[in-house]
Amino acid sequence: MKIVDRKTFLELPAGTVYAKYQPHVYDEMAIKEDTLRLEDGTPIDWLYQSIIPSFRHSAGTNDFDMVGPMIDDGRSAELDYHCCGRDGCFDDDQLFAVWERDDHAALISRLTAALRGPITDTEDPLHWSHGGSDYDGTTCKNCGRLRVLLYTNGRRICEKCNWDQHVDDYAADHDRVG
Repeated sequence: MKIVDRKTFLELPAGTVYAKYQPHVYDEMAIKEDTLRLEDGTPIDWLYQSIIPSFRHSAGTNDFDMVGPMIDDGRSAELDYHCCGRDGCFDDDQLFAVWERDDHAALISRLTAALRGPITDTEDPLHWSHGGSDYDGTTCKNCGRLRVLLYTNGRRICEKCNWDQHVDDYAADHDRVG
C-alpha cells in the first residue's frame, strides 16, 4: 500500500483500489473508475465504485426499500458491485491509501479463504509461530525480496508480499498469526 496526494491519485488508472486517508483514519474502500477532465485535459474529479455495496433493485425502488424486508423477514438482497458514483469533493489536500498489485492479490486470497470456512487445526495460529522472525535465507519467488520467514509448521512465507513459497500462491491465512 502507498499513500498519494490528490494530484497523483487523479492520474492513476481506472481499477485502482483505494481509500481516502487522513493520518491514522481510512474511509471506505472503493475502486476508482474514470477520471473526469476539463476540455484541456486537466483532471478534476473521478467516478468510483464503493466496496460497501448497493442493492440491485428495480426502477422506482431504492436501497431503503430493500432494507425493511431484510430486517423484518430476514430476506436476502442481491448486491450490485457495478454502480458508480462521482466523488465531487474537490479537496486538494486529500490523501489516498492506494492498494498495490500484491495487496489486491492478498485481499482476493483472503476473501477466497473466507469462503472455505473456519480456520483448520493445521492452520491454527499456534502452529504459525516463526520463533521471532527467523528468515530462511532465500529470496521470495514472487517479489524477489530476501524476507521469507520459516514457520514452525514448515511453511515458508514472504513477510512482505504474503507469498507461500511451497504452494506458489498467496497465503491468505498468514495474517491470522496475530
